[in-house]
Amino acid sequence: MTVLLQRLATGHVPLARVLPGPRARDGVAVFADGTQLLLVARRGNEGVRCLRELREPHRGSGARVWLVRAQPSFASCWFRLWFASTGIPAPAEVLAKVGPAPG
Repeated sequence: MTVLLQRLATGHVPLARVLPGPRARDGVAVFADGTQLLLVARRGNEGVRCLRELREPHRGSGARVWLVRAQPSFASCWFRLWFASTGIPAPAEVLAKVGPAPG
């Protein structure tokens, strides 16, 4: 998973959309290259909700969101993810388990 996340970050692959996940605090990040990842946020972490808000249509069609950095945390499936967007001063951080999207 680390290699895939690094490829998305170094390639500046845009985030196309964030779909609802199996639970309310989860989300499926869909990237422009077709990569789909399930993000399971830690309890009390609003990261996936914030990521959805970065992709809201009211931000305009020119607003791009992309993964800037991915750092493994705690265990192999937990990651600290930073997403940047045009028009925001600092990257948004998401702490989540990352895995393949349910198919």
